Amino acid sequence: MSSLLVFLLGLSVGSFVNVIADRFDSEKDKGFVALTSGRSRCDHCKRMLGVGELVPILSFLTQKGRSRCCSKKLGLHYPIIELIMGGLFLLVWYRAIGLYALLSTSFFIIISFWFLFVALLVALALIDLRTYLLPDRLMFPGIILALAYPLIMAIMGTATIVLYHAKQWWLSPLSGALLFGGLLYLIYLISRGRAMGFGDVKLGIFGGLMLGLPLSGLAFFLSFIFGAIVGVALLLRGKKGIKDMIPFGPFVVLGILVALFYGDWILHWYFGLIYI
Repeated sequence: MSSLLVFLLGLSVGSFVNVIADRFDSEKDKGFVALTSGRSRCDHCKRMLGVGELVPILSFLTQKGRSRCCSKKLGLHYPIIELIMGGLFLLVWYRAIGLYALLSTSFFIIISFWFLFVALLVALALIDLRTYLLPDRLMFPGIILALAYPLIMAIMGTATIVLYHAKQWWLSPLSGALLFGGLLYLIYLISRGRAMGFGDVKLGIFGGLMLGLPLSGLAFFLSFIFGAIVGVALLLRGKKGIKDMIPFGPFVVLGILVALFYGDWILHWYFGLIYI
């Protein structure tokens, strides 16, 4: 039952993340409140949506992928993002359950932080895909929360039992931010901003604070692996040219998420191969 509730929560948050990504306009300085407030409207005719049209997944299925008001096709990315977010929330839940024996107040505070981190990452990836921008209005709150997280854990007496196994409650996150963000900043400087934007550097700082060491190093490596695979595939299919821009933020986000959930296993496997 708990897993089902977490999955449904993830679906709902996924719907909310879709709204934030759709409302972001690179030409208008909308604050966080403007991005998150107000009723949702049809993408095509702009009619205000009813409650029944806002139910994640179910509304898309019952409407057969079309708008109820104007019968135009709805984007398939809506249910896909909702399902992805539901799956990510389940992964966070199972990982947290594996680290904590009791469902205490501390547990729910910790897992709420990680639900928020994951939602922010997905929102940033979607916005970068649409606009080639990583907005500070979402990035800076994430960085501030990631900085505050170890302090809150220390206040609750659980500073050494956090999701990324930081034994020294701020040393590991700060070191991770320095490594991940520093390496991306070095590439930014060498390429003079052509290989990636400064938003990617800030995203690396956010991810490094979340992961600490050594997982932030793994996330950096995975980001470029995923980017190279997708980039080559787009080139071979003729979707992109050599000089075309490809947003790097989604690959950084993917690297962070894979390192978060499977990083320990990947590092154990990799170093096991070295020392055989």
